[in-house]
Amino acid sequence: MRKLLHALKIQGKKFFTYREEPYFLKKIFKQLENKKCVFITSAGTPLISDPGFGLVDEAFKRKIKVTPIPGVSALTTILSACPLKMKEFAFLGFLPRSEGKIKKTISKFLDLKIPVVVFLSKRQIKKLGKVLVNFYKEAKIFVAREMTKAYEEFLLFKNPIAFEKWSEGEILGEITMVILPK
Repeated sequence: MRKLLHALKIQGKKFFTYREEPYFLKKIFKQLENKKCVFITSAGTPLISDPGFGLVDEAFKRKIKVTPIPGVSALTTILSACPLKMKEFAFLGFLPRSEGKIKKTISKFLDLKIPVVVFLSKRQIKKLGKVLVNFYKEAKIFVAREMTKAYEEFLLFKNPIAFEKWSEGEILGEITMVILPK
């Protein structure tokens, strides 16, 4: 990260935790006066299911130039490795916590035969498996775990039952998933 900051001629060592709360915006923009700032996430891409909207919105309101530096995005990475044919898809980010809300969220698209891309936490995997087994028995599922990292893994499941069996094991790391309805 220091090489990137040096190349951008950004001096100093002030790092702030950012959350989508007014306090953090005030703190950051107070420090920003006539200086450059870098917004970095520890994983993923800012604003793609990660915080940052408030920061970018406020920068535009203040007529501060925002320059994205393309990097790894779990969304585009999984799509470029996915063996399931798609012309369109719906990106839902992280799913809700309860099975009922998960079903309600994904059914909007799966019922229309639109593939869905989601991010999952460990706690959501088993709940999603149950929803798919109960309501989308013929869906195909493509899972990417720890993309661009040492333990990267891509798995294709021909049906939700196979996915549910896999989800019973010890699953570590970040999960991104494509669900292709029948």
